[in-house]
Amino acid sequence: MAERTRIRIWHPFPVDIVRPGTRKPERRLALAPIDVDVRTTSTEELTVASRFRPSSSYDTWKGELGGGPEVVLHGFDGSLWEPLPGPDGTSGATLEQWQASMTGGPLLPEPYELLDPILAAQYATPSGFVDGWDGAIRLGETAGRVIADSRQRGAERAIRGAESVLLVNGHVWRRAGPPFWSVEREGNLHKVYLCWNRTVKREWLWRDGVANLLGTFAADRPEEAVAYARECAASKGRKAEVRGPGGVCLAHDPRHASREDRLADGLHLGRPVMDRLDGLVKSLSTVGIEAYAEARILSCRLAEGDGDVGTVSALMAAFEAALADLERFDAPLASVSARDEMKRTLQVFASRMSRFAPAPEASGLPHPGL
Repeated sequence: MAERTRIRIWHPFPVDIVRPGTRKPERRLALAPIDVDVRTTSTEELTVASRFRPSSSYDTWKGELGGGPEVVLHGFDGSLWEPLPGPDGTSGATLEQWQASMTGGPLLPEPYELLDPILAAQYATPSGFVDGWDGAIRLGETAGRVIADSRQRGAERAIRGAESVLLVNGHVWRRAGPPFWSVEREGNLHKVYLCWNRTVKREWLWRDGVANLLGTFAADRPEEAVAYARECAASKGRKAEVRGPGGVCLAHDPRHASREDRLADGLHLGRPVMDRLDGLVKSLSTVGIEAYAEARILSCRLAEGDGDVGTVSALMAAFEAALADLERFDAPLASVSARDEMKRTLQVFASRMSRFAPAPEASGLPHPGL
């Protein structure tokens, strides 16, 4: 069991404040202090758990498969860790530098908001940055009347975020996500390359806006990733091509760099299906609305990091129930094109999930109450 040290941090939360001389409330980001217990260790207790040279979709497309600069992540207590960047952008930030950056001192280098363990647990936008952090206010030091705030919820998130903080010889380290192989399609080209995402619960961020993902694989499974890409390419005909793997995995310790591929792909591949289903709600009957509500709840659970492989199976079942409702005889004709697009994205999801063994049933989901 790792030792723990109590430290004081400042966490953000939104407030609605009415400025003097105005009537309309203004939404701002406020700061409040909280004491949290974080794990502490020394460099002697860390092990090199993952060494790799990640690549990108673009480099793989060009045929440059050697990967980029080498990344080294350390293992401790079953997770991967990396130093939080210090003021010079390379060496690890000390606890004092981290605390000063929270309370109006010099901000640590970009992408600080994405990497900071507390901010990442709070109000990260889909792009990974926290809106309004630079202009955050301290209650009691700003003129105005607060009419609503979410300090309690912010404190709860900060406590959870503190689990992703590790003090190593007085320097702040953060929990890091493991590298993984991405298989995606671009026209007739099927690419396989090694990705590294620097977040854990919000692993979907790296895929934002990319609709051609076919699946992801743990870093120690490049052969399976290439085989899956070839299988997908074969289904597209003789003109389809496979390129990769781009990047190199040099060391991988599954004790610290574990990854549940089915859970990750449930999040990655389920998201575009959910996006398309969102646009079809008006075409659903009562039965379809119930399936939609269940899918939305399960999708949110996965996005918040609270799901398991059973959740993924239940999500698939909810999608299929909603699709069946959209295919009923009296469904609006105007929804046919959007329905067929959802069906195609669901087929990609189903194809990837069919490669896994049957999952246990998900824990009981409350009825949406519709």
